[in-house]
Amino acid sequence: GLGTSIVTPMSQALVGEYIDVDDRPRAFSYMLMCFTLVSAFVSGPILNQLALWGGWRLSFIGYVLPGAVIGLLFAFLGIPQSKYETTTTKRDPPILESIKEILMNRSAVACIICVALGTASFTCVGVFGVSGFVERFGMPAEWRAPMWSWLTFMGSLGSYLSGRLVPRIGRRPVSIIGVTVVGVCAVTFNNINAFWVAMAFVTLCGIGWTVWYPASTSLTLEQTPHLRGSLMSLNNASVSLGQTLGIALGGYTLLNYGYGELGWILGAMGITASIIYQFFTHDPTLAHM
Repeated sequence: GLGTSIVTPMSQALVGEYIDVDDRPRAFSYMLMCFTLVSAFVSGPILNQLALWGGWRLSFIGYVLPGAVIGLLFAFLGIPQSKYETTTTKRDPPILESIKEILMNRSAVACIICVALGTASFTCVGVFGVSGFVERFGMPAEWRAPMWSWLTFMGSLGSYLSGRLVPRIGRRPVSIIGVTVVGVCAVTFNNINAFWVAMAFVTLCGIGWTVWYPASTSLTLEQTPHLRGSLMSLNNASVSLGQTLGIALGGYTLLNYGYGELGWILGAMGITASIIYQFFTHDPTLAHM
């Protein structure tokens, strides 16, 4: 968890430093697409098989640890020295000053809030989705893994689609469309009693999230270009906050009400995020076009 909280925002900041502004959305979409495909079709099967052979220790020693070492070597050998480090001796501003400057930027704050709301909305799929199908429709437990693989595969297609859409219609419009799809589909699939129709909408919800997330990350990245590291750290913290909020509210709602109410509450968060994007954010890169 600690490693991920460091690596994720720094990798996103490096995209902003080394990749041209027009190509950044595609880079984020490819990052998410590779993550979803590898986790579903490589990491998952290998870890499960190693665990069957020798328990969690063999899974760690045989895959997790070598993977981490390989990733460290690629980072050490493949990532060049920061352009900032090679062109200036000026010290970075203190972290509190950086955060204060970010919080003074209304659009940046709105983007961070939307990330939390959109992530919370998606927990209806990422946390409660498969179990909901088992409980509501009596789906066999053996279908859990195939359903996850299906949702992950379709999500990778959404990531690819995001990288294609952003250069054509922009970061902000794609963010609005994607998070709106997440919110509307969250309400819909949790309140429809037809199995295959609900499956179609939960799939569309997953696609909406993977269309939204790369676009929203790219939009957030451009808000304060000189403070990308601090901004993306706040963005990653917002993702964690959104996950916690979605799980807490979703769990409480399920204990006291049901999946229909869960869909309305979490779906409303996605729709709220789309409204905030519409009225409180802007794309700074458009000012230079």
